[in-house]
Amino acid sequence: MKKTDPCGSILISFLFMEAVFYLTFIILDLTSSLNGLSTALKYCSVLLCFGFSLIFERSPDRVLVASALGLTVIADAFLLLLDRHYLAGILCFLGVQILYYIRLLSAGGFTLLPFLPVRFLLSGCIFPILAVLHIWDSLSAAAAFYFLQLLLNAAESLFLRRINLHYTLFSAGLLFFVCCDLCVGLTNLPSLAVLSVPESLLSFAQIGMWIFYLPSQVMITLSIYPKPVPYT
Repeated sequence: MKKTDPCGSILISFLFMEAVFYLTFIILDLTSSLNGLSTALKYCSVLLCFGFSLIFERSPDRVLVASALGLTVIADAFLLLLDRHYLAGILCFLGVQILYYIRLLSAGGFTLLPFLPVRFLLSGCIFPILAVLHIWDSLSAAAAFYFLQLLLNAAESLFLRRINLHYTLFSAGLLFFVCCDLCVGLTNLPSLAVLSVPESLLSFAQIGMWIFYLPSQVMITLSIYPKPVPYT
């Protein structure tokens, strides 16, 4: 009798559903139609990542990532569904990056310790730089501090990507996360009157944030899937 792989079936179902969500809301965004449905599908796709992270046997690493994905769900409730309480949403995303940094430290150990002073130095420089630019509001300060932590996490994850497939996916997910937030930043530049953004670039950024965001969440979620493939 042929054995079945329940984990494999669940994985295929997860990827299929995420692909359906992804293609549908991208088409809706490109055609500028049914914005409410597009928003609902986007949020469901993030919820699905969180749900998928909860179904496997618990380990410290899986609990860490599942907690981060849970915070992501809360952050997107503020930023995507409610479209208000932006500071709360950004602070939730900051919590996500703190959890991902703990994961990096747990995996990398002494490998990443030399980067710790650099992280503290750059983090400490954020607020004086914002003051020089006359950006005083708490939302901009939180967003800048959060994005720096994401950027540093993505950079440091590159040193761990060869451990196994888990960390390759995790690193790729963080890099896609950076691309998403660069698009978010571009869409907000006109409102900040920092510089003029070409209309074509702005149009891409408005759609591009989710072109990058959902793949980032899927890859991060898959980084805790059982049976990693070690590199030799």
